Amino acid sequence: MKMLAGKNAVVTGCMQGIGMKTMEVFAQEGANVWAFCYQPTDELTAKIQSLQEECGVWIKPLYFDMADDEATKAALKQVMADKLPIDILANVAGITHNALFHMTSMNDFHRVFQIDFFAQMLITQFITKLMLRNRKGSVIFISSDAAVTGNAGQIAYSAAKGALISAMRTLSAELANSGIRVNAVAPGVIDTAMTQALTDEQRDKLLVSADIKRLGQPEDIANALAFLGSDYSSYITGQLLRVNGGCK
Repeated sequence: MKMLAGKNAVVTGCMQGIGMKTMEVFAQEGANVWAFCYQPTDELTAKIQSLQEECGVWIKPLYFDMADDEATKAALKQVMADKLPIDILANVAGITHNALFHMTSMNDFHRVFQIDFFAQMLITQFITKLMLRNRKGSVIFISSDAAVTGNAGQIAYSAAKGALISAMRTLSAELANSGIRVNAVAPGVIDTAMTQALTDEQRDKLLVSADIKRLGQPEDIANALAFLGSDYSSYITGQLLRVNGGCK
């Protein structure tokens, strides 16, 4: 029996990296997916077609800019128009900004918080209202280890990801009695486009405190999201799962 068989999931940030891998793992585990993406690419289109054929599920891509609230609302209305129950919301989409505090403008803060926090609150508010109709669901946010330990040069990113942790715990307390669980995953150093921009020295510095001396892979995070979206985690809510190779 596949872990997510028969479930319907909304996954954001599916164009690349952890989001694309989450879409893939969810489909392989039997879930249908509304795939929120910034824009179409040949790689994404081919991936969606392949997964649908191989896994026997449907994947519906919706293209929009999460910096645009009206475009986000329009995409959400398309999900609602399908009139299907929503079992899982995986808030994966995110951006970063690398600069020391005094070199980070207020515009930088607003831009990062718009994608990494405000847009996710808008999406979560809408989707959980639909989940309430069936009194069940699992919401998962992608936070970051930087939100827990701090990371010099990433104040906007770590602050926005920290806000997600606080929101997750509050939403868990509010929604548990309605059958909706809310959790977050805090990845460590994951081998994505974000970390590929780092030098070897910067990556080594980030990994120095890890017990497992390698970069995490997108599937390490996607597998954690699949578990938290499944019925195997039915007694888990309000928790932050650090998937970081043992970083202290």
